[in-house]
Amino acid sequence: MTAIPDHNPTGELTQARALVSQEAFGSEGFERGVQILSRRAEAGDVEAQLLLGHLCCQFPGLPDAPDRALALYHTAAQRGHPEALMRLTDLAMFGYGHQRDDEAAFGYLRQLADAGYPSALCQLALLHSSGVGCTVDEEAAVTLILRAAAQGETLAFALLAERYLDGRGAARRPDLAWAWLDLACRRQFPASDRRRAQLSVVLTDGDKSAGDDAAKELMDNIRGLGPAAAAMTLPESDPGYAQQFAQVVAENFSQLSESDLSLDPAVRGEGVAPPPRADVSAEPVSWEPRVFRVRRFADSQERLFLLGAAAGSLVSTRDSTAADGGGEVDPFDGDCAVFAPHLVTPIVRIIQRRWASLLHVHEQHFEPMSVLRYGEGHEYTPHVDYFDSQRMAAHRSVGDLGGQRLITGLVYLVTPDGGGETEYCVAGPRVDGADGDAVFHFNAGVDGLPDALSLHQGRPITGGEKWLSRTAVRENNLYLKREMVL
Repeated sequence: MTAIPDHNPTGELTQARALVSQEAFGSEGFERGVQILSRRAEAGDVEAQLLLGHLCCQFPGLPDAPDRALALYHTAAQRGHPEALMRLTDLAMFGYGHQRDDEAAFGYLRQLADAGYPSALCQLALLHSSGVGCTVDEEAAVTLILRAAAQGETLAFALLAERYLDGRGAARRPDLAWAWLDLACRRQFPASDRRRAQLSVVLTDGDKSAGDDAAKELMDNIRGLGPAAAAMTLPESDPGYAQQFAQVVAENFSQLSESDLSLDPAVRGEGVAPPPRADVSAEPVSWEPRVFRVRRFADSQERLFLLGAAAGSLVSTRDSTAADGGGEVDPFDGDCAVFAPHLVTPIVRIIQRRWASLLHVHEQHFEPMSVLRYGEGHEYTPHVDYFDSQRMAAHRSVGDLGGQRLITGLVYLVTPDGGGETEYCVAGPRVDGADGDAVFHFNAGVDGLPDALSLHQGRPITGGEKWLSRTAVRENNLYLKREMVL
């Protein structure tokens, strides 16, 4: 084993990171990596505190993992680390290390938003819109998203396009919806070109022409923020920097000619209240295997948040197979993003809660959510989602005591123009859905044993793209305080 240079904290962190990411959980190398991080964290190294907190979230089998993660993130947050505040937000929403506390989650996230982080502004808008830790306030949500857009946040562009189209929290302005969508397309936000093609058919030529002019003004304004911020008098280390920066952003954005783009909701035109969300209910598609469809499971805002969260983390399964030296071929040949516990944002917890309520399963029985992207020609060849005895034994050997994978759930984020149905190969039903619909099937029978009839495939895409979020329910709670001695 390579010696650890005690005089080089950066070198220690690099080696610790390699050990815990490359060595198997419970192995000697993994244990050595944890020991290095623990020593650095106790010495006050904020990055080590954050990394060790991540490990305690990813591996509940570590001693006192939930309590330790919470303590580590609190310490890092007190030292001013923004990512630690985001992790505290998630732990509070999820109830890991303490009871679920949405008000505490809202408070942590508001600290980040008050500091001006564009992503946090959008996430806080989601909580306002969903009523998580606060009362529902769509106007406040729009103000937060506008503040993020004023700094060039791409997700905010896509969100505002839908809000100005529907009049959700802001005046209904199809021309401004077209303008914001144009900016999202320029940044290549997922499926924005497809959305632009859809709107091009239904919007008037006048709305599109006015929207093109507004898009140019918006882009020029956002580009002008850089010089304005460069002229600020306070350094970033100054406690008053965030407040001064927020003022600069507001002053720059106020130069826009449209009052409906004002950061002051009293100046913007009034929006319409969104219709109350209908109760989520399942309709049977098949009883052998047990397959169900849920209409309008996720709304347009939620789908955009999931697309935005996945866009920067997609990994090609084709590339990963090649990197493994051409071993076993993955049945899926598209792209995948997995929301590991240290990467989870509020939208994942909100969708997870909806699944838990629908399926009457505790949230801590869910595996990490993922997003799959299929391009034209991509498919998911026939496979089952349940585990065989060999894989179950492998899971137990590394401290995964979640047991069998009982249910798989899919949400259609973007439906393809052609193909892409989920086909159950033995029994025959083919299932598709509109944007926002969900489908779930049982991988095990009522007796808990694997159901061979659940063999299924994602048929090839013949036109456009298909984006799905995927979740799975395990037999046991994956996050109980189970100690594994390393």
